[in-house]
Amino acid sequence: MPHILFLQSVPWAGIKWLEDTVAISLLVLSIIIAVIIVGRYLKFKRSKETSRTYAPQLSSAIRKLKWEEALAISEKYERKSHLAGAILFGLREGGLPNRALPEVLVIKHMGQAMERAVIVINHQNRRGLGILDAIGATSPFIGALGGSVVVTKSSIRAAREKHSRSNLLSAVFLILITHRYSLISQTA
Repeated sequence: MPHILFLQSVPWAGIKWLEDTVAISLLVLSIIIAVIIVGRYLKFKRSKETSRTYAPQLSSAIRKLKWEEALAISEKYERKSHLAGAILFGLREGGLPNRALPEVLVIKHMGQAMERAVIVINHQNRRGLGILDAIGATSPFIGALGGSVVVTKSSIRAAREKHSRSNLLSAVFLILITHRYSLISQTA
């Protein structure tokens, strides 16, 4: 009799598919987080390796005052390196030093163009972080819902059975794990 009253007071206590939905949604959210993090890691690793090969080549071309070669090298590495993208933007927008402008103005224009390129690159790198923010904000609530469903079911079982303390303890343990996952995903 007490478990019937409990079922009437908690509307989601008898829903079996809710537990599965919570578990699947948390699994999907963790897969999305993993995909974004691994993608970012691979992108920055590739950019770092490419920049290490690009920088000496560019430095050599600039020391020899071969601006067309520096432009060609930057165009070659533009897609793979953030550094090459910013420098290429500076070379294109600032004008090559062999133009009629004084050298001081050319360097100033190149610096301003590279600053704009850095802003654009930073904006591109922040793409997708809103998704991580939304997942981190909602996953604790999804986990809490799943935990409350499991505790509700376990307490119903505890009311039905006499020796079901282990069921209730396992439900509390599951809530602690779910809550811990929610905090980890929120900090990611």
